[in-house]
Amino acid sequence: MALAEDLVRLCLDGEATSDPGCAPALELLVQVRLARYDTPAAAEALDRLAKLAAGSGDDRAAAFAELAAGRVRAAEADERASTHLQAALRSFTSLGLPLEAARAQLELGRAIAATAHEAAVAEARLALRTFERIGAAGDADAAAGLLRQLGASGRAWPKHYGALTKRETEVLPLLAAGCSNAEIAERLYISRRTAEHHVAHILSKLGLRSRAEAAAYTARERTEDP
Repeated sequence: MALAEDLVRLCLDGEATSDPGCAPALELLVQVRLARYDTPAAAEALDRLAKLAAGSGDDRAAAFAELAAGRVRAAEADERASTHLQAALRSFTSLGLPLEAARAQLELGRAIAATAHEAAVAEARLALRTFERIGAAGDADAAAGLLRQLGASGRAWPKHYGALTKRETEVLPLLAAGCSNAEIAERLYISRRTAEHHVAHILSKLGLRSRAEAAAYTARERTEDP
């Protein structure tokens, strides 16, 4: 851990403190300090990152600042953590950075696990799929580990959801978790209109009349699935 922090410091020492290119290194420094349970030091690194993002006006640096803020707020048990992580997820997605977006999504799953179990499982599964798709093995292991902690498997849904397409099985957990069509679109990198179509098809195929019925249905099916 000390070696990792030294390497980050060496990287930062070689760059101008106002260079937005330093943002990933500062976000990593936040992670390193949180890993050793030094939240005040992590908050100090976050402050540097936030000032860099604000001063440079760089969208990528701002996204890293939101991710770092989410990590620190989660360590402080601050309910604002999910707001920062959702902002990071949106920003990385719009910037076309799937790895960073999935990392924000995984952290979001961790942050909401205690208060929104089903939504946390959905976020972790979506992050896992992205990590597997792009070959980020270490991150995929972390996502799978969170799913195990949450008592869930990596498989999207029980086999008896056979009437749904693969994409619809990805939409269903978000629908059941109460996500709006806009939020579903952001999570899955699809348009809002496409999300609306998927939601309508799911409700029709499963014979459901509302999102509330979808939540109740999926909760029941999860309980019954071996």
